[in-house]
Amino acid sequence: MKAVLTVLNAKYIHSSLAIRSIATYAKHHDVSIVEHTVNEDIRDVFADLYKRDACVFGFSCYIWNIQKTFEVAMLLKKARPNVMVLFGGPEAYGQGKLLLQTNPCIDAIIAGEGEKVFSDCLNALEKGEDFSAVSGVIYRDEKGKIRENPVGELLSMDELPFAYNEETLFDLQDKLVYYESSRGCPFGCSYCMSSVEKTVRFRSLELVFGELQFFLDHHVPIVKLVDRTFNCDRSRAEAIFQYLIEHQNRTLFHFEISADLLTDEIFDVLKTAPEGLFQFEIGIQSTSPDTLKAVHRSSNIERCMSNIRRLVLETKIHTHVDLIAGLPSEDIETFRNSFNETYQLGAEMLQLGFLKVLHGSPIESEAEKYGLVYSDLPPYEIIETKTMTASDLLELKCVEKAVDVYYNSGRFRNTLPILVPRFKTPYDCFLALSKKLVGAHSHPSLCDFLWEASKEDSSICFPLAIDFLLENRGKEAPPYLGITHPDGWKKIVREYLEEKHLEDFKDAVKRIRIEPIADKVILLDFDGKTWQDVTDDFVAGSFAKFSKR
Repeated sequence: MKAVLTVLNAKYIHSSLAIRSIATYAKHHDVSIVEHTVNEDIRDVFADLYKRDACVFGFSCYIWNIQKTFEVAMLLKKARPNVMVLFGGPEAYGQGKLLLQTNPCIDAIIAGEGEKVFSDCLNALEKGEDFSAVSGVIYRDEKGKIRENPVGELLSMDELPFAYNEETLFDLQDKLVYYESSRGCPFGCSYCMSSVEKTVRFRSLELVFGELQFFLDHHVPIVKLVDRTFNCDRSRAEAIFQYLIEHQNRTLFHFEISADLLTDEIFDVLKTAPEGLFQFEIGIQSTSPDTLKAVHRSSNIERCMSNIRRLVLETKIHTHVDLIAGLPSEDIETFRNSFNETYQLGAEMLQLGFLKVLHGSPIESEAEKYGLVYSDLPPYEIIETKTMTASDLLELKCVEKAVDVYYNSGRFRNTLPILVPRFKTPYDCFLALSKKLVGAHSHPSLCDFLWEASKEDSSICFPLAIDFLLENRGKEAPPYLGITHPDGWKKIVREYLEEKHLEDFKDAVKRIRIEPIADKVILLDFDGKTWQDVTDDFVAGSFAKFSKR
């Protein structure tokens, strides 16, 4: 019996660990995987699946793809009425019965983990049996009545086969690779589906080391671990960090961690990690004690903030921090405080998200209590709460865009440290910048907005000129940056490059640029996005033809 496991990923660069793990577990069956994206034409996705001529189609469902997944499944069922359509994933089992009641194209829903359940479903179908003996399935019986079988015992993590081999890695050479060394989360944050399962299951370190080594040996560019709180077992996390440091090559490993669980011993290990080996994503969500209490988030916020500062100052780890707007008991003022305190940490990225009231999550049952008004359609994003108006949240949407464009993009690393302190708070700065952002803008126009936001303060010209030139190779700088060239400047630069043993002038100017900025001479490196002051070379010795203006 031929089966297909498929998913609509959010972006082409993404890949699905879920369907790979399920397919690998069901290796004794004829199962293939097919990945598309939500950006593709639905008819094209349908045409591809239709040509597969399978008897069973399993769809992996999330808030970002559920609507289009419905459409594809509907087209497939109409074209092939006899195929078996199974839905799984968090957006399916969170509202299982309702989906079956309202969507006749769905035959059954897998509630919870899919590896064993999907394989058991195939076993039953091959024997000509219904799903009455299959744990963890919600289905229609032969009379059309919806039946819900209790979920079976969870598998040991060591029972799950490794989802990758050399062939699958070849297919993923231009995509992100995902891996999990544990499932579940020990914490009970009410907005998260992981809080439903109160236990954490770990894959044995022996297996984890071998599988991570597989990625290292094959020089996978980026491996994202999907463990919900990777360092909830501190000694285990320390051992994995140490292993990767000792066996490092060119692979970047991304972890979601809880900063307040970091210990001095782990910091001693992390300080030895080279740049480009680790990337940490840390959910702060809010610095308001009342809000954290309302969502049952057991986090030592002071220790969390202190440890993030240590990561930024004492290690070479690329750090992302997250905030969630629209949480219970958070108003616009407390959120501004959260934003300002988080921004001051100096992390490489500050991701501002908005509460999604997920089906089946504990916060869904508390929506009335906290006055949560949210969209009926995926991703069920918050509209307003008892303590935060729709206008407040729309303001935060604008700030989110400004943070992404100016801060998270990394394209204004020199200007923002000078500009932001000119405002009362970081929030005020990004709010002011957001008022200029209507539609898409080029990098030069974003520079113009920064110039205007500074009230045309000449002291910001130097860092802004650096940021402009690093991002706009070969373009003329705007007049307000005050970049003027003395007579014979190109000849002077050519002589400098030749003396520095960069005889191939045409090749050199593709990689670097030398400009006189604010009485200095600056060498800009386009590849590394860095700059250095080389003024001394140009005011003495062979290049004395250039003099400070």
